[in-house]
Amino acid sequence: MFILKCFLKKRYFKVKRYLLGKIIEFIKNWHLLNGGEGVLLALSGGPDSVFMTEMFSDLSRIFNLRFECVHINHGIRGEEAQRDEEFVREYCLKKGYNLVVRRISGIKEGESGVEERARKKRYDILEKVRKERKLDLIATAHTLDDCIETVLFNLIRGAGISGISGIPPRYGNIIRPILSIERDEIERYLGERRIAYVIDSTNMDTRYTRNYIRKILPLFANINPDFKKHIFQTAIILRGAAQWSKRQVNIIKSKEIHHSEFAHVYNVGGIDLPDLVFVQLLKLYIPSPSYNEVSQFLQLIKKGSGKIVLRNIEVSIGNNELAFSFKRYMLNRVFTSVEDIEENKEFNYTVSIKEGKARGNMECQIDESFFPFVMRTRKEGDRISGKKLKDRFIDLKIPYWKRNMWPVFEKNGKIFFVPGIFKDEKKDGNLKLEVKKYARGRFSIFD
Repeated sequence: MFILKCFLKKRYFKVKRYLLGKIIEFIKNWHLLNGGEGVLLALSGGPDSVFMTEMFSDLSRIFNLRFECVHINHGIRGEEAQRDEEFVREYCLKKGYNLVVRRISGIKEGESGVEERARKKRYDILEKVRKERKLDLIATAHTLDDCIETVLFNLIRGAGISGISGIPPRYGNIIRPILSIERDEIERYLGERRIAYVIDSTNMDTRYTRNYIRKILPLFANINPDFKKHIFQTAIILRGAAQWSKRQVNIIKSKEIHHSEFAHVYNVGGIDLPDLVFVQLLKLYIPSPSYNEVSQFLQLIKKGSGKIVLRNIEVSIGNNELAFSFKRYMLNRVFTSVEDIEENKEFNYTVSIKEGKARGNMECQIDESFFPFVMRTRKEGDRISGKKLKDRFIDLKIPYWKRNMWPVFEKNGKIFFVPGIFKDEKKDGNLKLEVKKYARGRFSIFD
């Protein structure tokens, strides 16, 4: 019996050193802790969160941390939720840990999207408690298995590179210190030490997609016993690629040449980047794009000119300008006198009328008898000098997004002035109709 106890004690410390060593290595590799922080531990009472809390008793000494626990009662499992809360209270009381308990209301089990709504409320509460307790970080007990399940879940749904890179080790002030530990290792560790925990019965409900994935996950071991480690390593590589692509997107964003409620425009001239980066840019405007939407967008980028419409957003490219236009700039203003038009501001240009002779293609000669006339944006079928206005835009290589904002002046249904493009003026007029920038350094449609 004595020999058995010695063996078990030796194994006890060996296993603990091994798991603690893995956690410390992971923390250092991902810079999760610097030392001296205050950490709020999300403690549900399940095996993963209990294991994380047990490990923090050692991590707090190694990294000179102070930590407190928080338990969130979602109130959607009735007596079982109350049981979990009472277990956590007793556990923290026995260990001497500070505990904060919060409850969520307004969520009912079985409702559509209940998991996502509960998750959002949970993280909102965690952040609120962190601030109240004046702590630096929030630690959640996501494991390697959680990461694998997330990868497969998102892959099946058709997610992009960020989705199939799994759960990030750190997101803002949220850290996942036991993300490299498998669930089997945790349950074995707790079982050998007879450390109690509670089980959430909804984790067994395969109506939830994630739980179904969890149920079939062991079957992958028949193909490769180390499949979890390989998927996890691939997820880490993909996360690095996703982070790199986001940095490249920031480079594209730094080349923004126009930003308004109507459109965002980027200069992509000389930018040679993989499709991955442009897909990340697309996601800023089209959340969770479908395969068809991504394909259309990438074909447009490769072509280098043209336009497509995705979810009511016009995406166009031309002259190395990539534009996302959100809504049509609609203009239809009637001017009946000089007073109506004086220093009239539109979009990023001014319209004014002064005495004198028109010079250049941004001014047009008129007289007092010419009123009234209309200033509007282009319409289908507009013609100037017998030629379609659309064709003139094309000839002058004016990008799609600019065409929709270009002012057109019309009298009695006939276009007499398109600044920078066309004018059919009264030569004997004593007034000049002038269009000019007032952008003050912002990009203007008139270059």
